[in-house]
Amino acid sequence: MAKTSNSAAQKRRRGKHGNSNSLANLNRSGSKPRYEKVKENHSISATPTGWEGFKGLADRLELSASQFVESQGRGEIDLTLTIEAIYSPETLAQLNLSPTQLLQMP
Repeated sequence: MAKTSNSAAQKRRRGKHGNSNSLANLNRSGSKPRYEKVKENHSISATPTGWEGFKGLADRLELSASQFVESQGRGEIDLTLTIEAIYSPETLAQLNLSPTQLLQMP
């Protein structure tokens, strides 16, 4: 049997993406949770394209997928403000776009 390297074993313990913060609230060790409640496992269904887009947003914010969902649910990240900022007359003027043109962008 091949010996697993220490870094590979650590990555496996931290999860698929290697972000130790995403597991901080699972509280497997009995430590104090980061939030007032211990995280529970939930699942979602998404196309590969949708999931990669979601992960891309989380990565831009330097968050794991779990942290991104948690932050959105807690109101720490307000995507409606971002959407409103994109559709503001000032932003559209800077981009030289109409709202219809913006919606047609890939």
